[in-house]
Amino acid sequence: MHNLRSLSFSRNYLGTGETNDLNFLPSLTNATNLFLFAINVNNFGGVLPDSIRNFSTNLRILALDNNKITGNIPSGIGSLINLEGIYLWNNEFTGEIPPDLGTFHQLQELSLSEYGMGNEVSTCGDVYSYGILLLELFTGKRPTDDLFSDKLSLHNFVKLALPEQIEGIADPALFKQRERAVASSSDPIILQHSSSSGQRNLECLISVLKVGIACSEELPRDRMAINDVVAQLHVIRNLHFGG
Repeated sequence: MHNLRSLSFSRNYLGTGETNDLNFLPSLTNATNLFLFAINVNNFGGVLPDSIRNFSTNLRILALDNNKITGNIPSGIGSLINLEGIYLWNNEFTGEIPPDLGTFHQLQELSLSEYGMGNEVSTCGDVYSYGILLLELFTGKRPTDDLFSDKLSLHNFVKLALPEQIEGIADPALFKQRERAVASSSDPIILQHSSSSGQRNLECLISVLKVGIACSEELPRDRMAINDVVAQLHVIRNLHFGG
């Protein structure tokens, strides 16, 4: 599992709400490239094991919210030094908040509210994480890169570039296939097809990044609802690549 980068079981009916639900977590300590772990909005119970401290230090998103997890938040969570988003709300945690949570230099969003209160499920943090992930995937940049500061975030970087400057901020790897096709052929039919395909891909990229922007707005009330995100991505896929 060394190459596993993203693991999400979000929004299912997994778990029994009982003690042994999280016994599988120690097996993920070998996933040394894992950057997203999301089991939020399920029915997982039991105590969060101390072995979570041995997760990959590449982990950036930890989403455990909206389950039935009990006990203390392990103090060893502080060893996950590159966490940018921690979502633990709407569980049944008890005890003190570990001081480790104040040591994350990369942390951008932390949600600990609604412990055991049974409140209505909140999805704002989940949507925010997904939006940032979209922006990262298609720009090849991280919110913690030296390019960004208090005045310029990844969100604003992409927002300012849309739509005219998108090729200047997108991950160059996205355009390499088209460049190779153009460079290796003088056939006008192939060149025309490559140009048409490139324009379609560019329009698709702009549409996807707009979704990422809408999901990662600063204020939770301004973010796109998760059901609208799913619907919009289906529309983009069908429009550009057929249903």
